Amino acid sequence: MANFYAHRADFEELVWRWREHPPVSDGKGIGYLFPRENAQQMKRAGISRINESIPFWYPDPYSIQTAQKRYDMAARKNDPVYGFDVLHKYREAVIKPEHEIDRYTKSRLIRANNDVRLSMVWKDFVHMPEVPRIENGWLLNPPSVASSKIAPDDQYHEKENVYVQQKRRRVLSSLNTIPEDWKVNECVYRQLEPQWFLQMCNGR
Repeated sequence: MANFYAHRADFEELVWRWREHPPVSDGKGIGYLFPRENAQQMKRAGISRINESIPFWYPDPYSIQTAQKRYDMAARKNDPVYGFDVLHKYREAVIKPEHEIDRYTKSRLIRANNDVRLSMVWKDFVHMPEVPRIENGWLLNPPSVASSKIAPDDQYHEKENVYVQQKRRRVLSSLNTIPEDWKVNECVYRQLEPQWFLQMCNGR
């Protein structure tokens, strides 16, 4: 966190550049040119790379109309504009700290289904394109349209004639200790600023 606030302007500028970066390639993958073009600033800010993650955060992310737009766009995945949206513009930016394996990654033993396993725990910074809602310690993802009722919590909206489901993520006041009832592959969050978070993930 000290590094984030010490290089706050670099974090903000790099994420802005990454979101606006065209989906070009030098033959080694989409977006491959970005870290090379920004290597000096990323090194100064202690950033090793920036990745995209789900979900989508279009403007007005919690409206049913926006959820319908996302649902309709999913049907045209070959659209180049849609492809750019998927990569950068409307998805969460996950900022990987430099030397993350040594400084930000830990191993721990977990018990799952009466079996003890080795699990990796790591921390990243996350930037969300829109300000998310946080209610009672939960970050609410943008709602998504379902073709029919899938889960018990899915809600039906009569006006739009759609079922909507909404996932949520835990937000904690500190990530210095292992959370209670932490599920395998679950990420928990600490809010740093309205759109900036620190995430800690429990993976295999």
